[in-house]
Amino acid sequence: MIAKFRDFVRPLGVALALTCVPAIAWSEEAARGSATNAASQVISVSPSDEYLTKLREDYGEREMKILAADLTREVNRQLRKAGLTQYQVALVIHDAVPNRPTFEQLRENIGLDYGRSFGIGSADVEAKILSPQGEMLRSFRYDWSEFNIEFTAEGADTWYDARRAFYFFAVNLRKDLQKSPPIAEPAKISSPQ
Repeated sequence: MIAKFRDFVRPLGVALALTCVPAIAWSEEAARGSATNAASQVISVSPSDEYLTKLREDYGEREMKILAADLTREVNRQLRKAGLTQYQVALVIHDAVPNRPTFEQLRENIGLDYGRSFGIGSADVEAKILSPQGEMLRSFRYDWSEFNIEFTAEGADTWYDARRAFYFFAVNLRKDLQKSPPIAEPAKISSPQ
């Protein structure tokens, strides 16, 4: 009886393993950004001076990599969706508040519990729109904060509301660029005398 069960389960295990491999490979590719996509419109993501201090003192600097990756992915997705690939964007994170404690906060404060400690998150982001030549055409700033803690109490991870703010920021940036695209002044060419 056990041999029959083993003979039945073994092929299922192999089939399951083979179906999981493409999913794992796809998720790693998505996390890195697909090499087949066009070049990134986001040329830099940096924290403001005040937020850099807050990161170092409260949240931990590793969180900046997480925030930068999430923001870059969302802005690139929205700009490509609208075909606005002619612009380069430099992003500045002025503030981002986590919903749950970061690893640094958990390490520093033993009274925090990742499962039970939560709050309302937010983000304040600025985009500097650059021409292909690197001239700043204009800036766009957006901040968003959740207003009801019940929406983030269950299932929210550390940067849940910040990622939502990044999405709203990217959508509004796309709409703003579609509505009134910034126009770079034509390059002045001097004729030889």
